[in-house]
Amino acid sequence: MEILDYQHSVIRSLLHMLIQTLEDSGESVESLRQYMEIIDSQDLLAQCGRVKGSSFLPILALLLNNNKKPFLVLNLVNNYRPVTFNALGPLCYSCETVRENIELLIKHYSMISTGAEVYLKKSDDCWFVGARSRHHKLDEAKMQLAWVCNMYAHLKFSVSNEFIFHKVCLSIAKPEQKYVEEINRVFNTEVEFDCEDSGFYLTTGQLDIEQVGYDPQLYRLNQQLVDEYEQRFEYFELPTRIYSNILELMKKGVFSKEAIARELGMSTRSLSQKIKQFGLNYRDISENARMTLAKEYLSNLDLKLVEVAEKLCFSENSNFTRSFKAHSGQTPREFRADLKSQI
Repeated sequence: MEILDYQHSVIRSLLHMLIQTLEDSGESVESLRQYMEIIDSQDLLAQCGRVKGSSFLPILALLLNNNKKPFLVLNLVNNYRPVTFNALGPLCYSCETVRENIELLIKHYSMISTGAEVYLKKSDDCWFVGARSRHHKLDEAKMQLAWVCNMYAHLKFSVSNEFIFHKVCLSIAKPEQKYVEEINRVFNTEVEFDCEDSGFYLTTGQLDIEQVGYDPQLYRLNQQLVDEYEQRFEYFELPTRIYSNILELMKKGVFSKEAIARELGMSTRSLSQKIKQFGLNYRDISENARMTLAKEYLSNLDLKLVEVAEKLCFSENSNFTRSFKAHSGQTPREFRADLKSQI
């Protein structure tokens, strides 16, 4: 399959779930058409078919903040398909046990989203499965509820329609009784509200259940597919990883190219060559990171301009002013003045 065809098949399968769920709320055909126009007009695809969170989140927000049905997100349970989880869904579906399914999600969840991670921890005689979000662009509690709904559908599809969680924990405040009843009806098990983390409990027996789709041969094929996709992700996301490493090291006062290369486990020459593959150069990436950090420091009004320049390792305040203006079109003083006017 061509990469572009694959991208569109993944994005359509994922958005089909959302659009179908929106349709359940009684949205008009015209409204749904408008949503699809939003989808078509935006660049919703990252490399290799993963959905870009910055564009996808506004679509998801239509579900989380639906005025007609405040808990419309519960309907995601009815509209899930394995391909909703990209190539990872079929891999999880064809593995042997529920435990292996969860472990695969923990290991490969970045295939679905770079904004969250899945974790498993022992709790008394059960195991708690939860997710942590890293983007904080939507209401955290509602995002976690959406994730629990998707995971419930994912495991029901993998085991049987009768499968239920041992217990569900939600970080949302306890809603009106009619919504409590709606939530209980969906999960069909004990549900606790106002929890520190959202997730669900499984017993050791549930983790050891053999899945209905277990197929060793199909599993091996799906694993090869996932490995290929992750190799592509790693290649295409190299500039982002380099940028993130530079930013984090600069926060610690480290600005040298040698330190960045060491952090990435390569030589400075290899680092330059890899960046060059994307038509970029190290200086541009590092300077963008430096100016991003400059804006963060300037937003802290307790820091003097000269202190900001020092933290960014500029030998002279005038050099900082010149670089910042070339990057943002404003001097640091003007940037800070704009900030103060908005307070």
